[in-house]
Order: sequence, then C-alpha cells, then structure tokens
Amino acid sequence: MKKNYYFCVLLVFLFTNFIYAQATCPESFGNQGSQTVIHFKIQAGTCNDYSQTILVTLDSYNQVFTKTSCNGTNLKYTSTGSNLPNSTLTFNVRFVSNGLDCQYVNGVLATLSDRDAELNQQINIYPNPVSSSDFTVKIGKNITGSLNLYNLSGKLVSRNTINNLNSKDINVSNLTNGVYMLNIVTDEASVTRKVIIMK
Repeated sequence: MKKNYYFCVLLVFLFTNFIYAQATCPESFGNQGSQTVIHFKIQAGTCNDYSQTILVTLDSYNQVFTKTSCNGTNLKYTSTGSNLPNSTLTFNVRFVSNGLDCQYVNGVLATLSDRDAELNQQINIYPNPVSSSDFTVKIGKNITGSLNLYNLSGKLVSRNTINNLNSKDINVSNLTNGVYMLNIVTDEASVTRKVIIMK
C-alpha cells in the first residue's frame, strides 16, 4: 500500500513537471502596473503555465504576489502586503510552483549569469524525495551563503546558513509532506531547486 502511495505521488510530481515544462521567464514587464501590481507580457506558453503565486525579493524585501488576471498575453500578479521595493522594477521573481527564478533589472529580464549556471551544475540534493527527518545539500566547492526552504505559498519554512563548507544537512522533521523550493544564495550566485518531502 505504501509503495502504491509513493508511486502515485511520483506520477503526480512528474506530471506537474511536464505541465510546467513550457513555462519560461516572461521577457519583460508590461507597461501597466502599480506599487502592488506586477504586469508581465507572456511571449511563450499559456496562462496556465504560470504559477498562482510568485515570490518577489530584493535584499530584505520578501513579498508574495497572487495571480489576479491573465488573458493569454497579459499576466498580472497583485500583492495585498507591502509595496514593491522600488520604482525601477529591479528585483527577483520566483514563480513558486514552477521553480522558475527570474531576475529583472529596470523591468527587463536578465539572463542567467555564468556563476548561477556554474553553481546550479555543482549542486546535488539527496535523498530527494526526502523520506526521513533531513536531507543533504552537496556542492562541488566550498561556499558561504544561505539555504532557505519555502513552501508553495512562498512562506519561508526553514532558514539555514553555510560557512565555507561544501555540504549542509537540513532538518525537515517539523515539515509536512509536500513540494518545497530550496533557494541557495551566495554573494556571487543564486539557484532554486525543488525538494519533495514524503516521510
């Protein structure tokens, strides 16, 4: 019975990944918006390819925005919390359920840096799915930075630091089963990986 449950969860995970496989970072912001609304222009994929929530971050600013409208080319997210961090539209956007990390500078999509790509290739998370009280993040070189785990609502559920090490064990004994996003940030790069907890 337990094996069937794990198999079903794995199928749902694979199907979800297939659904969101076509989603890409929108190329730029639209020309409409306000301090609590982000307006994207969709150039690839459909409305359903983009998650219901996004997490917008810049330094200490950390705010969840919810999809409020989409007509095929115009995609809008609205915050009921604090205003956008600045008027230049320079910050990071994480499409939560998609696992997409997008960086915008003055409203224009910034390409993935070489350092982000390099860090992404060096990360190994195991076991994943997580079936016990913790999992390990192994990196191909020593790093100093933060490893923060978010649930699909964009809420930070586990904050961790790493200081000149190449691995870190993260305890998830207090978390319920489900899909989470692990954001690994150093002074030079930022990477987000999907983590599944199935205890």
